[in-house]
Amino acid sequence: MNTFKFSILLALVAGISVAFAPSSSAQKLGKDYFELPEFGFRFKPLDDFKRIPPQASDKEFGIIGKMDGKELTVPIKGQGVTQMNADIRVFRFVDKKITTTGDAEIDIKIDKIELDKYLDMAYRGVNAKAVLLDEQVKINKELEARHRQWRGSLFGDDGGFILDAWSYPVHDAEVHVVYSVPEKHQKKWLKVFEKSAKTFEVTDIVEPAKLHKGMTYEELLAYHDQDQRDQGGWRAIPTPSKRYIIKTDSDDDDFIQLVIDRLEKSRDLFEKDFPPKKAIDHVSIVRVCAKEETFHAYGGTGGGVAGWFSPASTELVLYDGKNVDRNMTFAVMTHEGFHQYCHFLFDESEAHRWFDEGHGDYYGGAKMGRSKNSPMEITSKMPAGLDRLSVIREMVREHTYAPVADHINYNHQQWQTQGPSNVSCYAQSWSIIFMLRQGMEGNVPSKVWKPEYAQIIPKYIETLNDEYAKAYAEARAKEIKEKQERERRKAGPEAKPEQPGQAGDPPKEGDPGQEGEPGKPGTDAPGDTEISIVLDDKKPYLGEAKKKEIWTKAMDASWGKVDLDQFERDWVEYVNSYLK
Repeated sequence: MNTFKFSILLALVAGISVAFAPSSSAQKLGKDYFELPEFGFRFKPLDDFKRIPPQASDKEFGIIGKMDGKELTVPIKGQGVTQMNADIRVFRFVDKKITTTGDAEIDIKIDKIELDKYLDMAYRGVNAKAVLLDEQVKINKELEARHRQWRGSLFGDDGGFILDAWSYPVHDAEVHVVYSVPEKHQKKWLKVFEKSAKTFEVTDIVEPAKLHKGMTYEELLAYHDQDQRDQGGWRAIPTPSKRYIIKTDSDDDDFIQLVIDRLEKSRDLFEKDFPPKKAIDHVSIVRVCAKEETFHAYGGTGGGVAGWFSPASTELVLYDGKNVDRNMTFAVMTHEGFHQYCHFLFDESEAHRWFDEGHGDYYGGAKMGRSKNSPMEITSKMPAGLDRLSVIREMVREHTYAPVADHINYNHQQWQTQGPSNVSCYAQSWSIIFMLRQGMEGNVPSKVWKPEYAQIIPKYIETLNDEYAKAYAEARAKEIKEKQERERRKAGPEAKPEQPGQAGDPPKEGDPGQEGEPGKPGTDAPGDTEISIVLDDKKPYLGEAKKKEIWTKAMDASWGKVDLDQFERDWVEYVNSYLK
């Protein structure tokens, strides 16, 4: 989920249908301002436009505001009709300056991107050179905007849309409000777009609160709540354990309470089955969208996706599936919640898909306990649409499963495409994990269970944890050494270590670089120049070769003492005779 979503393709095109949606009513200007005090501006969007908080990855590309309007019908010759959304995207572009430290210090100035170049890249079907309109418009005594229009097309002459862009100088940046609407509806909409654009005002900048280390849970909650309220219609909600913060646009408090109850019990289950080596102090964000269309607009996803976890932002995102089956929502939440937990369990590192997705589905089938204080109960029954039991039974019956020796060693791509269907990989991993975990608890008959099977999951986790920790420590040490060497070269050959009594503050007890603390940042061999290096918290990139090496060690330690042919026979018998 760290991939930039091309907004027009994903936000405008909802699908082809032979049935006509209701005709659109006349649009009105909204009464409330969309305000972003941290950037110093505000304007009134259209009435009934749903505000969608930008993802972190959106913000990296300059998107600071997203609003989706009505779904409008567009007839496509020979194909029935398609639905396209009217929408608003707000961009902010600034000059950037990057300093690279190497043998010499180099300043690289990056000019702020021009809107037309950006649209050419981000909006499929738009030729940014073919401008329909380009004019200067007086907004008020102090402000003038550049107004431009472009045409895009997704379905030839029929599937056209209009981008109506208004660009404003705002403090040290350019803010662009880009309205879009299907071409066949432009007559009703462009006038109200103009009304909206002319409400734009430059305001004083109000410095926002910033995230920083050491924030209390209450400070984090206040930060996220204000951040969500700035987008309009969203809020942040605490959880009793302070392990989560819920961000939601739902006003169904009973549903949100059910979400919190299941999240808390799911986490208790994860921590019981996978006790972390060190305390996980990260507060996890769970975004709960009130409607499916808001969920898809936020994530740039389509039908068939009911929830996701982003390792990049560490956010879990889902929606209230009350119109289909809320049990699906809860199952997906627990599945993705395991991925979120696993991300920190393995120190932001990856596991094999058989382990990761198999456990996700294993916990996805868990039911809430019979009382408020009772733990969750593992079952083999998933909600309709997520069923794994009937799928794996059919695969075993028809012998369409992948050999276990192959399945557990697949990389992500091989695992995802093993077939015969797109859920076969999930069903096979789920059934293997179900057998292993239930066997560890004494719930698998001895006829199909061997003592060595009980060590597969514990040894896998232990080795994966230890090897990743070792690899990160080695990579970090190498990174420190390289940065120290660059600093020495920059300081010159005559640089000498600071001696006691020289200018500068005396070292304090526990400071990096003191005697008796080898290996800490800032230390080196006696007599060498001491260079203080401050590194960020971002994990060093290990590379695919190192990951494969770690995975191999984890598999050797866990599955290496298991007769895989015998395990496959036992597993097949378990699925056929005991998995109910």
